[in-house]
Amino acid sequence: MASAEQSPAASVMSAVGVAINFVVFAGEVPLMRKLIKERDSSKYSYWSALSLLLVTSLWSNYTMYVRPTVQLFLANFSGFFAAIGYVIVYAWFHTPAGRRRLVPIAVGLGLFGYLYFGVLFLALPFDVAASIGGVTTVAVNLSFFAAPMRQLVVAVRELDTSRVPVALSVLQFVGACVWTVAGTLLHDDFILTPNAIGAVMAGVQILVIIYIRWKARAAGAHKELDEGEGSGSSGSGAAAAAAGAAATAELSHDSSGATGTAPTLPFAGELHTVELTPSADLPATAP
Repeated sequence: MASAEQSPAASVMSAVGVAINFVVFAGEVPLMRKLIKERDSSKYSYWSALSLLLVTSLWSNYTMYVRPTVQLFLANFSGFFAAIGYVIVYAWFHTPAGRRRLVPIAVGLGLFGYLYFGVLFLALPFDVAASIGGVTTVAVNLSFFAAPMRQLVVAVRELDTSRVPVALSVLQFVGACVWTVAGTLLHDDFILTPNAIGAVMAGVQILVIIYIRWKARAAGAHKELDEGEGSGSSGSGAAAAAAGAAATAELSHDSSGATGTAPTLPFAGELHTVELTPSADLPATAP
């Protein structure tokens, strides 16, 4: 096994990374509570839990064989056991057919890291086995960072971030940055590389989320403006029509039933009434 010595700065950064990992691994807890309450997991995808199980299985064994430090043990084994708990909940509340499909896959993924690293270090020299195991772990870890990309594409198309784990993306970005620094201080390329790439990918996700929300807000503002103009125009037209109808009705009423009163005529926005009186200069009756 490699030496477990590390600088104080590396220890601090690793400890911060462990704390962030705890929060990231706990990201599935609200969904687990919902599954337990509904007692039906068949409507939800369990692949996120399976991917976490595989990634932490590999990292746990990398920690045991290559980098046996307390921080890495806590970071990776906590995630491994959290993933096992999530899979148990999914299997317990799934349909019998789904359970028969899920359990063998979960067992295989959970044991894969132990069998894989065990064979590598039994069959190959330490440096070669550590390199191959590290490369494999890095490749799988990158797929874990890329998992939200599909949801991000749908979010861009629909201008809706409700399906994208925004808080998780932010935590992944911060955690990847912290572990990038820790990998640099530890002089461990297998910790540095996936986290540096993961930081870039998580950063892109955050920028896309900001863009989606900006576009959605702009689209909503334009929609409200259009609706406001439409209702204002229709309201003015209705008011004008009502005023015209009222004037017409009053005109008809006055012209048909009133004697000695001229019909009311609209003028400059007002209604004027003109009284008709006999003129003193004219004879009252015709000769």
